[in-house]
Amino acid sequence: KKDEIWDTEEIQNEEDVRDLNDQRPSPKYEFMYKQTVGTEDTFLGMSDMSPSSHDCTHLTIKVHFPGSKLKDLDVDLKPNRIRAESKALRLFTYLPVTVDADNGEAKFDSDKCMLSVTAPVVREWGGGMA
Repeated sequence: KKDEIWDTEEIQNEEDVRDLNDQRPSPKYEFMYKQTVGTEDTFLGMSDMSPSSHDCTHLTIKVHFPGSKLKDLDVDLKPNRIRAESKALRLFTYLPVTVDADNGEAKFDSDKCMLSVTAPVVREWGGGMA
């Protein structure tokens, strides 16, 4: 509705809230920003891009699941948050930027037992999406 102050995506669902009875610890995780740059950006500074996170195009979330296998993991990415869990660990955290969750991709490095989830960053300027 026009009078509503919240978008439907901003309202938490019951399954989105961390279960206080769940005693699994959170795994180590980190956020990394990516941007597409060419030699003209790197060496010549010909574009308006800066190395700051403001000009980044993608967000990568790396989550460490020691001793886990891909089949043990459950991942749910939403525009503002991620939930990733194994039998022993559970991560539920909000993202520092809004992402296009429908176009994200996940990879699992079985040697490092690390899940990497990458999604495009959604930028809002003015009243529209960029």
